[in-house]
Amino acid sequence: MSCLSSNNITPNAFTLALRMGLRRSESQLRWVWEFNRGKPVRENATFALGTNGNLVLTEADGSIVWQSNTTKKGVVGFDLLPNGNMVLYDSKGHFVWQSFDYPTDTLLVDQALRAGGVHKLTSRKSEKENVNGALSWSLEVCHCTTKATILHGLPLFTSHLLIGVFKKAL
Repeated sequence: MSCLSSNNITPNAFTLALRMGLRRSESQLRWVWEFNRGKPVRENATFALGTNGNLVLTEADGSIVWQSNTTKKGVVGFDLLPNGNMVLYDSKGHFVWQSFDYPTDTLLVDQALRAGGVHKLTSRKSEKENVNGALSWSLEVCHCTTKATILHGLPLFTSHLLIGVFKKAL
């Protein structure tokens, strides 16, 4: 089960995020993707898919906090798939934008990472402080044999498809 919900991290400060779990039980759901980590919105913020195809999280005063940058790319709809992937799609059903391309701190089952890009997972500071934490993991997906390293050049793994590097966030 997946759902789109807000996390009230402090009074009148909300983070819009995706949650997943096997059962509809609050204790079983886990935050797996966030729109606006470190940039909480206040009450009366809006989340909407515009007629121009851009999905936008906006403060009550109209300032943009997060957006999909899909203006004029043929987006006709929005869906949250059972596997936790939030997608914007065109009239042929092709994904124009998907949350799986922008992981925050979790990789999910069926989440494929596109070759030619760097994907970065960054931990949350704590359950109560929804800002970037001290640990991050970068993945560069390519079609070559590469090595990954962990802090100070110690070997982590070798792969034919991807590189992973742990870094301490600044």
